[in-house]
Amino acid sequence: MKFLLEKTALIALISLAWSSSAFADGFICQSRGGYVNVKVFNYSNPEQGTRRASQMILSKGRGSDLRTIAVFTHEEGRLSNESAVFVADLKWLYSDEAEAKVRRTEMTRLTHIILDVDFSYRSPIEHGAKTVGWLQLIKDDGREIEIEMSCERYLKN
Repeated sequence: MKFLLEKTALIALISLAWSSSAFADGFICQSRGGYVNVKVFNYSNPEQGTRRASQMILSKGRGSDLRTIAVFTHEEGRLSNESAVFVADLKWLYSDEAEAKVRRTEMTRLTHIILDVDFSYRSPIEHGAKTVGWLQLIKDDGREIEIEMSCERYLKN
């Protein structure tokens, strides 16, 4: 009987831990040729909403030449999302971000960066599974640069 109670308590404890833990998730995307890279991650804390964007990291280059251009966070009010459409607001930039260029366009000429990933939480895909995405660079004159992206699902417990 004591063994049964200990086993039941252990199962209950594991179930409680499993249900209260959240999965960090997001996408790691790369343009054809790999020169433009975007990583987006959602919050992993259930109180903050695990399907809410936490961070977007924009980088360019390949291999050892890869360098971060900008990091946008929800906390700073520079990142939002609706499902798998992530919007970075460039209303203000840090000085090192302002000096950077993406596809020969200065960051100061952009108003928004939008990553739209072909993904739905209704039909989720596994960690490492590939899907397509589109990166839109919205310029201050209203013109857009669209870049096709190859995205990989990121899941971490």
